[in-house]
Amino acid sequence: MALSAVTVNDLYPEAAAALQRVGLLHAEGHEVAAASPADHDDVPTATIWCPDRGAFGMFSAGAGWVPLSDMQLARYAVRIEHFLGRAIELHRRAPGATTTCIVPDLLWDLGDIRLPGRTHHVQLWFARRMAHPDVWQQIKGTARARPPARQRIILTSTRRDYLSEPALPRHMMLSLHDVLAGQDDVRIGPEVLAAYLDAVPTGAADGELAVIGDGREVHLRGEIYRFPKGDTQRRVIMHLYAAYLEGEVHVPTARIIADLDMDASTRLRDTFKRHPAWGKLLNEKAGLCGFCLEVTDQTAG
Repeated sequence: MALSAVTVNDLYPEAAAALQRVGLLHAEGHEVAAASPADHDDVPTATIWCPDRGAFGMFSAGAGWVPLSDMQLARYAVRIEHFLGRAIELHRRAPGATTTCIVPDLLWDLGDIRLPGRTHHVQLWFARRMAHPDVWQQIKGTARARPPARQRIILTSTRRDYLSEPALPRHMMLSLHDVLAGQDDVRIGPEVLAAYLDAVPTGAADGELAVIGDGREVHLRGEIYRFPKGDTQRRVIMHLYAAYLEGEVHVPTARIIADLDMDASTRLRDTFKRHPAWGKLLNEKAGLCGFCLEVTDQTAG
């Protein structure tokens, strides 16, 4: 994870300067070859240390000795662990959690984190170069050799479209391109990761039911139900909505509680206690929970 001085200083000077100011990029070592500034064919030529001049340079057929400044030869390295610390600084990590490199230069364990609305910690890893088949095999083998207790999130610098096998049992692959807070902010919000783990659907279904704003507002047959502060309530609604979009009208309550990693003693009716939505928007019967839709039970008979 290194960049040449030409890339840093000539192509992306403003971005490089910003990264250096916050400590994510720093000069480390020198290039062993460079294009001569005295020639214009951009052919890499080996650099030479001249003890008499106390500087690096190269010989050019047309110009002879050509001195090179440190700025022309410097290599810039990414401080990956510093970056990862910044990326997850909004998260509550388990006591004693540290960032550990598992596969040199490719895979890091960021420790367990606590996400909103979940009872148990979630394991968090970071991987790079996952589009390369040999790297993917290393990461997949490591993940299988260290199975998570429940779920694991693997953040990656690789874009989702480039992942050859985006699915791995009990793992969620998330590209940094999709989850970073903004162009000038490398922090990842806990609610973002929680939403991905809960498989929050996008878009709305046509017809009598519509869910808006990650469950903050639900429309059913002309009635509007709002959930501005109930994070757990919204998670249940989005879970039911995801099932609804897949054609599953009623979902086992036990499965909802398990999938959302809620306390096993949770009663959904208590989760929606004193909210007008219970019994009108959604209800529970015989161990099944769902929206109050007028549907025909096709399994009867």
